[in-house]
Amino acid sequence: MADETKATRLLKLRSIAMRKSFHFMMCVYLLLPFFTDLSSFGLTPLIFYALNATAASLIYAAQVKRPIFADALFEALNTTRQSVIQQIARAAPNAKEQIRALDDGINRIEKSVKDFVDQMERDYERRGGYLGMFMGAAGVLIAQAFTGSYVLYGIISVMFYDTMSAVGGVALGRIKIPYSSSTVEGAVIGAASLLVPLFLLTGVKLTALAIPATAIISEAYGIEDNFTIPITTSVVGMVLGLRAL
Repeated sequence: MADETKATRLLKLRSIAMRKSFHFMMCVYLLLPFFTDLSSFGLTPLIFYALNATAASLIYAAQVKRPIFADALFEALNTTRQSVIQQIARAAPNAKEQIRALDDGINRIEKSVKDFVDQMERDYERRGGYLGMFMGAAGVLIAQAFTGSYVLYGIISVMFYDTMSAVGGVALGRIKIPYSSSTVEGAVIGAASLLVPLFLLTGVKLTALAIPATAIISEAYGIEDNFTIPITTSVVGMVLGLRAL
């Protein structure tokens, strides 16, 4: 039983690590306005985030109304593969063993890729579209509209706290935060990882501790953490008068 529990935890950890790697890279992309002169492209930060939110909403709508893209894609690839294999078999009737081996090899590759994609998708995303991506883009857009450059605190909070609290919660989580599915261990690991960039930005101001505290509450009790964390942490950063880039 203990070995089975450990194996299940390792499988969950692998899955969350892959998802959060993609999540982290998307957050790096959202930091572009702080490192790139968008005006040379005729954009402002607000327009940049609005375009991202629009694209995310279109993808989300497409996923809700249609079959999951990956499932539809793999079904189409499988149909095409079967058709090609049948044509090859008719053209070379004496090579049945080689054709069968080729078919089995391609099938194994497809299964490996599909398993990887399945691990990257959350259960609720498979049922209702890419909710996390859409809500994250919307949260960042709203934070930018109301707090301006303080949206930086919202992005790095989602980037570091959300990523590490999820990984830490799966790896070490034992104690649940009251009335929440989040764990104390995950919250501590997420908060500690967030403090590093915060102290680099603010010069080790103790008031910056309010940012991870806000992130903990937003994740534990918010409807969707990708939406609530960037808004609440950006507002707190602005109210506290933390350094703005």
